[in-house]
Amino acid sequence: KSKVGTGEKNLNTLFVAIVSFIVFCAAPALAVPTRIGIGDAISKGMLNNLELKAEAAKVTQAISDIGRVHGEFGPRIEGKAGLGPTTRATGNALSSRMESNRWGAIFLGQLEFTQPIFTWGRKTDYLRAAELGVVVRREDVKLREIELRYQIKEAYYGSLYAGSLLDFIREGKKDIDSVEEELGKKIGKEDRFRLDILRSQILAKEAEVERAHKVALAGLGLRVGAKAGEEVAPLEDWIEVEDRKVEPLEHYLKVSRAEKPEYRQLEAGIVAKKSLANAEWKAFWPVLAVLARYDFAYTRAREDQQSIYAYDPFNQDNFVVGLGVKWDFQWGLPAAKSSKFSAEAVELEAKQSYANEGFELLVKKAWLELKETEAKLKAAQDGAKAAKKWLAHALIGVSSGLGDVKKIVDAYQARAATLKDSYEAIFEHHLAWAKLSQVVGAEVDPLLLTKTK
Repeated sequence: KSKVGTGEKNLNTLFVAIVSFIVFCAAPALAVPTRIGIGDAISKGMLNNLELKAEAAKVTQAISDIGRVHGEFGPRIEGKAGLGPTTRATGNALSSRMESNRWGAIFLGQLEFTQPIFTWGRKTDYLRAAELGVVVRREDVKLREIELRYQIKEAYYGSLYAGSLLDFIREGKKDIDSVEEELGKKIGKEDRFRLDILRSQILAKEAEVERAHKVALAGLGLRVGAKAGEEVAPLEDWIEVEDRKVEPLEHYLKVSRAEKPEYRQLEAGIVAKKSLANAEWKAFWPVLAVLARYDFAYTRAREDQQSIYAYDPFNQDNFVVGLGVKWDFQWGLPAAKSSKFSAEAVELEAKQSYANEGFELLVKKAWLELKETEAKLKAAQDGAKAAKKWLAHALIGVSSGLGDVKKIVDAYQARAATLKDSYEAIFEHHLAWAKLSQVVGAEVDPLLLTKTK
Protein backbone atom coordinates (compact mmCIF):
# COMPACT_ATOMS: atom_id res chain seq x y z
CA LYS A 1 0.00 0.00 0.00
CA SER A 2 2.86 2.34 0.84
CA LYS A 3 4.54 1.55 -2.48
CA VAL A 4 1.30 2.11 -4.37
CA GLY A 5 0.79 5.49 -2.65
CA THR A 6 4.38 6.50 -3.40
CA GLY A 7 3.96 5.48 -7.07
CA GLU A 8 0.77 7.53 -7.42
CA LYS A 9 2.51 10.52 -5.87
CA ASN A 10 5.41 10.23 -8.30
CA LEU A 11 3.01 9.93 -11.25
CA ASN A 12 1.15 13.04 -10.08
CA THR A 13 4.43 14.95 -9.78
CA LEU A 14 5.49 13.82 -13.26
CA PHE A 15 2.09 14.81 -14.70
CA VAL A 16 2.33 18.31 -13.16
CA ALA A 17 5.86 18.73 -14.52
CA ILE A 18 4.81 17.69 -18.04
CA VAL A 19 1.79 20.02 -18.04
CA SER A 20 3.93 22.90 -16.74
CA PHE A 21 6.49 22.29 -19.50
CA ILE A 22 3.78 22.24 -22.19
CA VAL A 23 2.22 25.45 -20.89
CA PHE A 24 5.66 27.10 -20.74
CA CYS A 25 6.46 26.13 -24.33
CA ALA A 26 3.04 27.20 -25.58
CA ALA A 27 3.13 30.54 -23.75
CA PRO A 28 4.32 32.58 -26.77
CA ALA A 29 1.57 31.10 -28.92
CA LEU A 30 -1.03 31.91 -26.28
CA ALA A 31 0.25 35.42 -25.74
CA VAL A 32 -2.42 38.03 -25.22
CA PRO A 33 -2.51 40.73 -27.94
CA THR A 34 -1.13 44.11 -26.93
CA ARG A 35 -4.00 46.51 -26.24
CA ILE A 36 -3.43 49.94 -27.70
CA GLY A 37 -5.52 53.10 -27.79
CA ILE A 38 -6.16 55.14 -30.91
CA GLY A 39 -3.75 57.92 -29.87
CA ASP A 40 -0.92 55.47 -29.12
CA ALA A 41 -1.67 53.57 -32.35
CA ILE A 42 -1.18 56.74 -34.38
CA SER A 43 2.02 57.64 -32.50
CA LYS A 44 3.44 54.13 -32.94
CA GLY A 45 2.53 54.09 -36.62
CA MET A 46 4.26 57.44 -37.19
CA LEU A 47 7.38 56.14 -35.47
CA ASN A 48 7.61 52.79 -37.28
CA ASN A 49 6.32 53.49 -40.80
CA LEU A 50 9.06 52.85 -43.37
CA GLU A 51 7.42 54.93 -46.11
CA LEU A 52 7.45 57.90 -43.75
CA LYS A 53 11.14 57.34 -43.08
CA ALA A 54 11.79 57.22 -46.83
CA GLU A 55 10.00 60.55 -47.28
CA ALA A 56 12.04 62.02 -44.42
CA ALA A 57 15.23 60.88 -46.19
CA LYS A 58 14.15 62.89 -49.24
CA VAL A 59 14.11 66.00 -47.04
CA THR A 60 17.78 65.37 -46.24
CA GLN A 61 18.48 65.04 -49.96
CA ALA A 62 16.74 68.36 -50.60
CA ILE A 63 18.79 70.04 -47.86
CA SER A 64 21.95 68.84 -49.61
CA ASP A 65 20.93 70.92 -52.66
CA ILE A 66 21.48 74.05 -50.55
CA GLY A 67 25.04 72.93 -49.89
CA ARG A 68 25.48 72.22 -53.61
CA VAL A 69 24.54 75.83 -54.44
CA HIS A 70 27.11 77.13 -51.96
CA GLY A 71 29.64 74.80 -53.52
CA GLU A 72 28.86 75.95 -57.07
CA PHE A 73 29.44 79.60 -56.13
CA GLY A 74 32.24 78.99 -53.66
CA PRO A 75 35.98 78.99 -54.27
CA ARG A 76 37.06 76.70 -57.09
CA ILE A 77 40.58 75.35 -57.47
CA GLU A 78 41.53 73.38 -60.56
CA GLY A 79 44.92 71.73 -60.72
CA LYS A 80 46.90 69.86 -63.36
CA ALA A 81 50.25 68.07 -63.03
CA GLY A 82 52.21 65.75 -65.27
CA LEU A 83 55.50 64.17 -66.24
CA GLY A 84 56.75 63.59 -69.78
CA PRO A 85 59.83 63.29 -72.03
CA THR A 86 61.59 66.12 -73.88
CA THR A 87 64.71 66.45 -76.03
CA ARG A 88 67.83 68.15 -74.72
CA ALA A 89 68.58 71.72 -75.86
CA THR A 90 70.95 74.53 -74.88
CA GLY A 91 71.03 78.25 -75.64
CA ASN A 92 68.63 81.16 -75.27
CA ALA A 93 65.86 82.95 -77.16
CA LEU A 94 68.31 84.21 -79.82
CA SER A 95 70.57 81.23 -80.26
CA SER A 96 69.95 77.57 -79.38
CA ARG A 97 71.12 74.07 -80.25
CA MET A 98 68.84 70.98 -80.24
CA GLU A 99 70.24 67.54 -79.45
CA SER A 100 67.51 65.22 -80.76
CA ASN A 101 69.36 62.06 -79.76
CA ARG A 102 69.41 63.01 -76.08
CA TRP A 103 66.30 62.95 -73.92
CA GLY A 104 65.25 64.04 -70.47
CA ALA A 105 62.18 64.36 -68.21
CA ILE A 106 60.00 67.46 -67.77
CA PHE A 107 57.62 68.17 -64.89
CA LEU A 108 54.57 70.36 -65.61
CA GLY A 109 51.96 71.83 -63.25
CA GLN A 110 49.19 74.42 -63.23
CA LEU A 111 46.74 75.70 -60.56
CA GLU A 112 43.78 77.98 -61.23
CA PHE A 113 41.69 79.64 -58.50
CA THR A 114 38.30 81.35 -58.99
CA GLN A 115 36.18 82.98 -56.28
CA PRO A 116 32.93 84.60 -57.53
CA ILE A 117 32.19 87.81 -55.61
CA PHE A 118 29.30 89.27 -57.64
CA THR A 119 26.83 87.11 -59.58
CA TRP A 120 23.93 89.53 -60.22
CA GLY A 121 21.85 87.68 -57.60
CA ARG A 122 22.12 84.34 -59.39
CA LYS A 123 23.38 82.55 -56.30
CA THR A 124 20.51 84.04 -54.25
CA ASP A 125 17.98 82.78 -56.79
CA TYR A 126 19.41 79.26 -56.70
CA LEU A 127 19.47 79.29 -52.88
CA ARG A 128 15.84 80.42 -52.74
CA ALA A 129 14.83 77.61 -55.11
CA ALA A 130 16.76 75.02 -53.07
CA GLU A 131 15.26 76.21 -49.78
CA LEU A 132 11.77 76.05 -51.25
CA GLY A 133 12.58 72.56 -52.48
CA VAL A 134 13.10 71.60 -48.84
CA VAL A 135 9.69 73.10 -48.02
CA VAL A 136 8.06 70.98 -50.75
CA ARG A 137 9.73 67.81 -49.46
CA ARG A 138 8.70 68.53 -45.88
CA GLU A 139 5.13 68.99 -47.02
CA ASP A 140 5.43 65.61 -48.77
CA VAL A 141 6.27 64.11 -45.37
CA LYS A 142 3.25 65.81 -43.86
CA LEU A 143 1.03 64.49 -46.67
CA ARG A 144 2.22 60.94 -45.95
CA GLU A 145 1.61 61.49 -42.22
CA ILE A 146 -1.96 62.65 -42.95
CA GLU A 147 -2.58 59.61 -45.16
CA LEU A 148 -1.10 57.27 -42.55
CA ARG A 149 -3.26 58.75 -39.78
CA TYR A 150 -6.36 58.07 -41.87
CA GLN A 151 -5.26 54.48 -42.58
CA ILE A 152 -4.59 53.80 -38.89
CA LYS A 153 -8.00 55.19 -37.90
CA GLU A 154 -9.68 53.10 -40.59
CA ALA A 155 -7.94 49.92 -39.41
CA TYR A 156 -8.54 50.71 -35.71
CA TYR A 157 -12.26 51.44 -35.97
CA GLY A 158 -12.70 48.70 -38.60
CA SER A 159 -11.36 46.09 -36.18
CA LEU A 160 -13.65 47.42 -33.43
CA TYR A 161 -16.61 47.25 -35.83
CA ALA A 162 -15.88 43.63 -36.79
CA GLY A 163 -15.18 42.66 -33.17
CA SER A 164 -18.48 44.15 -32.01
CA LEU A 165 -20.41 42.21 -34.65
CA LEU A 166 -18.58 39.02 -33.70
CA ASP A 167 -19.46 39.46 -30.01
CA PHE A 168 -23.13 39.99 -30.88
CA ILE A 169 -23.22 36.87 -33.07
CA ARG A 170 -21.69 34.72 -30.34
CA GLU A 171 -24.18 36.06 -27.80
CA GLY A 172 -26.93 35.23 -30.29
CA LYS A 173 -25.81 31.61 -30.36
CA LYS A 174 -26.15 31.49 -26.59
CA ASP A 175 -29.64 32.98 -26.81
CA ILE A 176 -30.74 30.29 -29.28
CA ASP A 177 -29.32 27.57 -27.02
CA SER A 178 -31.18 29.00 -24.02
CA VAL A 179 -34.44 29.11 -26.01
CA GLU A 180 -34.09 25.45 -26.92
CA GLU A 181 -33.30 24.60 -23.31
CA GLU A 182 -36.30 26.55 -22.02
CA LEU A 183 -38.80 25.08 -24.47
CA GLY A 184 -37.36 21.58 -24.56
CA LYS A 185 -39.79 19.06 -26.04
CA LYS A 186 -42.48 21.70 -26.43
CA ILE A 187 -40.80 22.88 -29.65
CA GLY A 188 -42.85 21.84 -32.66
CA LYS A 189 -41.38 20.51 -35.90
CA GLU A 190 -41.78 23.78 -37.79
CA ASP A 191 -40.33 25.75 -34.90
CA ARG A 192 -37.41 23.31 -34.79
CA PHE A 193 -36.76 24.00 -38.50
CA ARG A 194 -36.89 27.73 -37.83
CA LEU A 195 -34.32 27.48 -35.03
CA ASP A 196 -32.05 25.22 -37.11
CA ILE A 197 -32.16 27.62 -40.06
CA LEU A 198 -31.45 30.57 -37.76
CA ARG A 199 -28.52 28.72 -36.16
CA SER A 200 -27.01 27.84 -39.56
CA GLN A 201 -27.33 31.48 -40.62
CA ILE A 202 -25.65 32.59 -37.41
CA LEU A 203 -22.78 30.09 -37.86
CA ALA A 204 -22.21 31.19 -41.48
CA LYS A 205 -22.20 34.84 -40.49
CA GLU A 206 -19.88 34.07 -37.56
CA ALA A 207 -17.29 32.52 -39.89
CA GLU A 208 -17.52 35.50 -42.24
CA VAL A 209 -17.21 38.12 -39.51
CA GLU A 210 -14.46 36.20 -37.69
CA ARG A 211 -12.36 36.23 -40.87
CA ALA A 212 -13.02 39.95 -41.31
CA HIS A 213 -12.04 40.59 -37.69
CA LYS A 214 -8.73 38.74 -38.06
CA VAL A 215 -7.93 40.60 -41.27
CA ALA A 216 -8.78 43.91 -39.59
CA LEU A 217 -6.48 43.15 -36.65
CA ALA A 218 -3.69 42.15 -39.03
CA GLY A 219 -4.22 45.40 -40.91
CA LEU A 220 -4.01 47.36 -37.66
CA GLY A 221 -0.75 45.61 -36.79
CA LEU A 222 0.63 46.47 -40.22
CA ARG A 223 -0.35 50.13 -39.95
CA VAL A 224 1.19 50.61 -36.50
CA GLY A 225 4.37 48.74 -37.49
CA ALA A 226 4.01 45.80 -35.10
CA LYS A 227 7.02 43.49 -34.89
CA ALA A 228 6.98 39.99 -36.37
CA GLY A 229 4.80 37.77 -34.18
CA GLU A 230 3.41 40.73 -32.23
CA GLU A 231 -0.38 41.04 -32.14
CA VAL A 232 -2.14 44.30 -31.40
CA ALA A 233 -5.78 44.98 -30.66
CA PRO A 234 -7.81 48.10 -29.85
CA LEU A 235 -7.99 49.16 -26.23
CA GLU A 236 -11.82 49.11 -26.28
CA ASP A 237 -13.89 45.92 -26.50
CA TRP A 238 -16.68 47.38 -28.65
CA ILE A 239 -17.12 50.23 -31.05
CA GLU A 240 -18.91 53.02 -29.24
CA VAL A 241 -20.42 56.41 -29.99
CA GLU A 242 -18.25 59.30 -28.85
CA ASP A 243 -19.87 62.69 -29.13
CA ARG A 244 -17.86 65.53 -30.67
CA LYS A 245 -18.80 69.07 -31.49
CA VAL A 246 -18.89 69.85 -35.21
CA GLU A 247 -17.67 73.38 -35.88
CA PRO A 248 -19.12 75.59 -38.67
CA LEU A 249 -17.76 74.94 -42.16
CA GLU A 250 -15.82 78.21 -42.22
CA HIS A 251 -13.72 77.02 -39.26
CA TYR A 252 -12.44 73.99 -41.19
CA LEU A 253 -11.87 76.06 -44.34
CA LYS A 254 -9.73 78.47 -42.34
CA VAL A 255 -7.70 75.63 -40.78
CA SER A 256 -7.25 74.07 -44.21
CA ARG A 257 -5.92 77.27 -45.77
CA ALA A 258 -3.36 77.52 -42.98
CA GLU A 259 -2.37 73.85 -42.65
CA LYS A 260 -3.05 71.93 -45.87
CA PRO A 261 0.32 70.85 -47.37
CA GLU A 262 -0.87 71.23 -50.97
CA TYR A 263 -1.41 74.97 -50.51
CA ARG A 264 2.17 75.50 -49.35
CA GLN A 265 3.57 73.14 -51.98
CA LEU A 266 1.96 75.10 -54.79
CA GLU A 267 3.10 78.46 -53.41
CA ALA A 268 6.65 77.19 -52.84
CA GLY A 269 6.76 75.52 -56.25
CA ILE A 270 5.73 78.70 -58.10
CA VAL A 271 8.35 80.86 -56.37
CA ALA A 272 11.02 78.16 -56.84
CA LYS A 273 10.37 77.86 -60.59
CA LYS A 274 10.47 81.63 -61.04
CA SER A 275 13.73 81.81 -59.08
CA LEU A 276 15.27 79.12 -61.28
CA ALA A 277 14.11 80.96 -64.42
CA ASN A 278 15.72 84.19 -63.18
CA ALA A 279 18.93 82.38 -62.24
CA GLU A 280 19.25 80.81 -65.68
CA TRP A 281 18.57 84.12 -67.41
CA LYS A 282 21.35 85.77 -65.40
CA ALA A 283 23.80 83.24 -66.87
CA PHE A 284 24.04 85.65 -69.83
CA TRP A 285 25.88 88.17 -67.66
CA PRO A 286 29.56 87.89 -66.63
CA VAL A 287 30.51 86.97 -63.09
CA LEU A 288 32.96 89.23 -61.24
CA ALA A 289 35.51 87.09 -59.45
CA VAL A 290 38.92 86.93 -57.81
CA LEU A 291 41.14 85.06 -60.23
CA ALA A 292 44.56 83.51 -59.57
CA ARG A 293 46.87 81.26 -61.57
CA TYR A 294 50.11 79.45 -60.86
CA ASP A 295 52.22 77.81 -63.63
CA PHE A 296 55.16 75.51 -62.93
CA ALA A 297 57.59 73.63 -65.21
CA TYR A 298 61.01 72.10 -64.57
CA THR A 299 63.48 70.04 -66.62
CA ARG A 300 67.28 69.53 -66.72
CA ALA A 301 67.10 68.78 -70.40
CA ARG A 302 66.57 72.45 -71.32
CA GLU A 303 68.79 75.31 -70.23
CA ASP A 304 67.02 77.57 -67.73
CA GLN A 305 66.56 81.15 -68.97
CA GLN A 306 67.53 83.35 -66.03
CA SER A 307 66.05 86.59 -67.36
CA ILE A 308 62.59 87.40 -66.07
CA TYR A 309 61.77 88.88 -69.47
CA ALA A 310 62.46 85.65 -71.32
CA TYR A 311 59.55 83.30 -71.91
CA ASP A 312 60.61 79.83 -70.87
CA PRO A 313 57.83 77.19 -70.97
CA PHE A 314 60.28 74.47 -69.84
CA ASN A 315 61.50 76.04 -66.61
CA GLN A 316 59.08 78.46 -65.02
CA ASP A 317 57.50 79.39 -61.69
CA ASN A 318 54.85 82.07 -62.27
CA PHE A 319 51.97 83.29 -60.05
CA VAL A 320 49.39 85.98 -60.83
CA VAL A 321 46.29 87.19 -58.94
CA GLY A 322 43.67 89.87 -59.57
CA LEU A 323 40.03 90.78 -60.24
CA GLY A 324 38.39 89.66 -63.43
CA VAL A 325 35.21 88.40 -65.06
CA LYS A 326 34.15 84.91 -65.98
CA TRP A 327 31.74 84.67 -68.88
CA ASP A 328 30.02 81.66 -70.33
CA PHE A 329 29.16 82.21 -73.99
CA GLN A 330 26.94 79.11 -74.24
CA TRP A 331 23.86 81.35 -74.45
CA GLY A 332 21.44 78.94 -76.08
CA LEU A 333 21.42 76.56 -73.06
CA PRO A 334 20.50 79.07 -70.29
CA ALA A 335 17.85 80.62 -72.55
CA ALA A 336 16.20 77.21 -73.02
CA LYS A 337 16.39 76.41 -69.31
CA SER A 338 14.94 79.78 -68.35
CA SER A 339 12.01 79.35 -70.75
CA LYS A 340 11.33 75.87 -69.39
CA PHE A 341 11.22 77.00 -65.75
CA SER A 342 9.05 80.02 -66.64
CA ALA A 343 6.55 77.75 -68.39
CA GLU A 344 6.45 75.41 -65.38
CA ALA A 345 5.77 78.39 -63.09
CA VAL A 346 2.86 79.47 -65.31
CA GLU A 347 1.52 75.92 -65.23
CA LEU A 348 1.62 75.83 -61.42
CA GLU A 349 -0.11 79.20 -61.20
CA ALA A 350 -2.90 77.89 -63.44
CA LYS A 351 -3.23 74.80 -61.24
CA GLN A 352 -3.28 76.96 -58.11
CA SER A 353 -6.29 78.95 -59.29
CA TYR A 354 -8.58 75.94 -59.66
CA ALA A 355 -6.87 73.78 -57.02
CA ASN A 356 -7.78 76.27 -54.28
CA GLU A 357 -11.43 75.99 -55.23
CA GLY A 358 -11.12 72.21 -55.41
CA PHE A 359 -9.57 72.00 -51.96
CA GLU A 360 -12.41 74.02 -50.46
CA LEU A 361 -14.95 71.81 -52.22
CA LEU A 362 -13.33 68.69 -50.72
CA VAL A 363 -13.54 70.20 -47.23
CA LYS A 364 -17.19 71.14 -47.75
CA LYS A 365 -18.01 67.64 -49.05
CA ALA A 366 -16.32 65.95 -46.06
CA TRP A 367 -18.11 68.32 -43.65
CA LEU A 368 -21.51 67.55 -45.20
CA GLU A 369 -20.79 63.82 -45.08
CA LEU A 370 -19.96 64.15 -41.38
CA LYS A 371 -23.27 65.90 -40.76
CA GLU A 372 -25.01 63.14 -42.72
CA THR A 373 -23.40 60.38 -40.65
CA GLU A 374 -24.59 62.08 -37.48
CA ALA A 375 -28.20 61.97 -38.72
CA LYS A 376 -27.84 58.35 -39.88
CA LEU A 377 -26.26 57.39 -36.56
CA LYS A 378 -29.21 58.70 -34.56
CA ALA A 379 -31.70 56.87 -36.78
CA ALA A 380 -29.72 53.61 -36.63
CA GLN A 381 -29.45 53.77 -32.84
CA ASP A 382 -33.17 54.35 -32.47
CA GLY A 383 -33.85 51.30 -34.63
CA ALA A 384 -31.37 49.18 -32.66
CA LYS A 385 -32.99 50.16 -29.33
CA ALA A 386 -36.45 49.24 -30.60
CA ALA A 387 -35.22 45.86 -31.91
CA LYS A 388 -33.45 45.18 -28.60
CA LYS A 389 -36.70 45.72 -26.70
CA TRP A 390 -38.53 43.47 -29.15
CA LEU A 391 -36.00 40.65 -28.71
CA ALA A 392 -36.02 41.03 -24.91
CA HIS A 393 -39.81 40.85 -24.90
CA ALA A 394 -39.73 37.67 -27.02
CA LEU A 395 -37.14 36.01 -24.76
CA ILE A 396 -39.14 36.92 -21.65
CA GLY A 397 -42.08 35.14 -23.24
CA VAL A 398 -39.99 31.99 -23.49
CA SER A 399 -39.05 32.20 -19.83
CA SER A 400 -42.71 32.55 -18.85
CA GLY A 401 -43.76 29.57 -21.00
CA LEU A 402 -45.60 31.71 -23.54
CA GLY A 403 -42.79 31.83 -26.09
CA ASP A 404 -43.35 31.74 -29.80
CA VAL A 405 -40.31 30.58 -31.77
CA LYS A 406 -41.39 32.44 -34.90
CA LYS A 407 -41.56 35.69 -32.93
CA ILE A 408 -38.12 35.02 -31.46
CA VAL A 409 -36.63 34.35 -34.91
CA ASP A 410 -38.23 37.49 -36.32
CA ALA A 411 -37.09 39.57 -33.36
CA TYR A 412 -33.54 38.22 -33.54
CA GLN A 413 -33.26 38.91 -37.27
CA ALA A 414 -34.54 42.44 -36.72
CA ARG A 415 -32.10 42.90 -33.85
CA ALA A 416 -29.19 41.60 -35.96
CA ALA A 417 -30.02 43.85 -38.90
CA THR A 418 -30.52 47.00 -36.82
CA LEU A 419 -27.46 46.37 -34.65
CA LYS A 420 -25.33 45.87 -37.75
CA ASP A 421 -26.70 49.16 -39.09
CA SER A 422 -25.94 50.82 -35.77
CA TYR A 423 -22.35 49.54 -35.61
CA GLU A 424 -21.85 50.49 -39.24
CA ALA A 425 -23.21 53.98 -38.58
CA ILE A 426 -20.81 54.39 -35.63
CA PHE A 427 -17.91 53.21 -37.79
CA GLU A 428 -18.86 55.60 -40.60
CA HIS A 429 -19.16 58.44 -38.08
CA HIS A 430 -15.62 57.82 -36.82
CA LEU A 431 -14.39 57.51 -40.39
CA ALA A 432 -16.15 60.73 -41.44
CA TRP A 433 -14.17 62.59 -38.79
CA ALA A 434 -11.01 60.89 -40.10
CA LYS A 435 -11.84 61.95 -43.66
CA LEU A 436 -12.49 65.54 -42.60
CA SER A 437 -9.08 65.68 -40.91
CA GLN A 438 -7.47 64.21 -44.02
CA VAL A 439 -8.91 66.76 -46.46
CA VAL A 440 -8.40 69.70 -44.08
CA GLY A 441 -4.74 68.73 -43.80
CA ALA A 442 -4.62 68.76 -40.00
CA GLU A 443 -6.17 66.83 -37.13
CA VAL A 444 -9.57 68.37 -36.36
CA ASP A 445 -11.22 65.48 -34.51
CA PRO A 446 -11.74 66.73 -30.91
CA LEU A 447 -11.41 63.16 -29.65
CA LEU A 448 -7.99 62.72 -31.28
CA LEU A 449 -6.84 66.22 -30.40
CA THR A 450 -7.33 65.24 -26.76
CA LYS A 451 -5.85 61.75 -26.98
CA THR A 452 -2.74 62.67 -28.96
CA LYS A 453 -1.71 65.68 -26.89
